[in-house]
Amino acid sequence: MHAVVATTALATGACRVPELQREPWHPLRGGSFALAVKPALFDDYTLEGDFVADTPGGLQQATDSGDVLGKFGVAVRADWHMTDRWSMGVGADLRKYVVRDLNPIDQLDIRVDDVQSLQYYWALRHQFQPFASSRRLRAYGQAILSWFPTTDIGFDVTTPIPDEPAIRIDTKGEPYWLGALGTGLLYQWDDHVLLELGVLREWALTPIEADLTVEFGPGGPGFEIPFEASLKPEGWIVFVGLSYTF
Repeated sequence: MHAVVATTALATGACRVPELQREPWHPLRGGSFALAVKPALFDDYTLEGDFVADTPGGLQQATDSGDVLGKFGVAVRADWHMTDRWSMGVGADLRKYVVRDLNPIDQLDIRVDDVQSLQYYWALRHQFQPFASSRRLRAYGQAILSWFPTTDIGFDVTTPIPDEPAIRIDTKGEPYWLGALGTGLLYQWDDHVLLELGVLREWALTPIEADLTVEFGPGGPGFEIPFEASLKPEGWIVFVGLSYTF
């Protein structure tokens, strides 16, 4: 609770909190709507996968995992409050990140440095009773189902072939589904604006199927290494939010 008080103080201490003209949490009455923007603050994410590569040394199969480091993330969302406790929302979430320490095939040195995804999601949220010590502060829990129509993946591959430069590969992953459960705090700033601090635990419901085939000597004599991946991301995301209710 000390962390909650400190966070609220930091968020509101820079200026005077407006007086409410209506009873607390009137913006979350049944039938009201809200628009929100939610930038990501921090993530603790991993990417696990099964890989198959048809290398010159034979068919190789491997399982490996890497750390996902977020570069940018922001979501926009529209909510409909069915009651003062329950709401449904739809939104979109743009993310950019890199993957470190993912190197499943011995003959290939892989550096995944540019991944971008745009997901569309549906959310169901339950708001709990306001805290007795602060009627403007209340907790919530939510469940989210997300669909990723595609994932852009960019990576560099270095091989043991003498004088062969690193090869740049840009490809796309197949559509997949992601589930999430989360919790957080809402603070009523005034009669329309809500501030939010939340955390999500996400996991893949279906894997990302990606063709990572590496081609050597494009445009002339050469060969390729067929390289397929089945990837499953999962982890934690901490975010803040700003909502305006109507």
